[in-house]
Amino acid sequence: MVREDGKQQGLERGEELIRAVPPEWLGGFFGPGGSLYFAIDAKGHSYPRVSVGDNSREKLIKLKNILGGTVSGGGSRGESQHLWTLGQSSLVVCLAEHMQQFVPSWQETIWAFLSWAETDSMEDRLEIAQMANGEEDNNFTINDYLPLVRDVEFLAGVFDSRGMLKDRLLVRSKNGSLLAALQFVYGGFHDVTVEKGTVWAGRERGVIYTSSSESYEWRVTAETHREFKHQLDGHLKLLQF
Repeated sequence: MVREDGKQQGLERGEELIRAVPPEWLGGFFGPGGSLYFAIDAKGHSYPRVSVGDNSREKLIKLKNILGGTVSGGGSRGESQHLWTLGQSSLVVCLAEHMQQFVPSWQETIWAFLSWAETDSMEDRLEIAQMANGEEDNNFTINDYLPLVRDVEFLAGVFDSRGMLKDRLLVRSKNGSLLAALQFVYGGFHDVTVEKGTVWAGRERGVIYTSSSESYEWRVTAETHREFKHQLDGHLKLLQF
């Protein structure tokens, strides 16, 4: 009984952490990076998961302090040496529901998470998970992001996720619609940095990777850099100027 009470208190505390974070910031953070998916074990059990890879462990520790979860070393690709994961299914569903209105690129997966949570049938959950993992969330365009990128909390989440704020101000992501919206509203330059099908060598000898999609970069001028520094002041949670 004591163990169950402690587990319930831990879940309640986890939900409190998540709901204390502005959903706009969460939408900005998970829009350009991170992964929402179902883990499926050998027995057919399925579990909603959220993860973020980054080469800065310090940054992911800060994320853990904000949202809970765990941080592990690893990741075979050079750009993702550390991994933050939220692995408690009920907390993943809580996070997804909390940020749902502000993350166009993950709408299909979030609907799958919510549908999964509404049924206790292992078979139904497995079917939902398999369908969600086999589909891509691509029913979104620049128009879905135009109102969002004008929100300072959303904008801060984008930079905390995949931004560079020191010598240059830029954002790199595979979400071309989001970066196109940033360019439309704030100007700057929006380019393809990695073509789909690009091949590169991993850090391990003999390991080769192929890009499954295009990657993009949005960058701004020095004048806009100063404007963003003023605008984002007090809203960034993981990075600082």
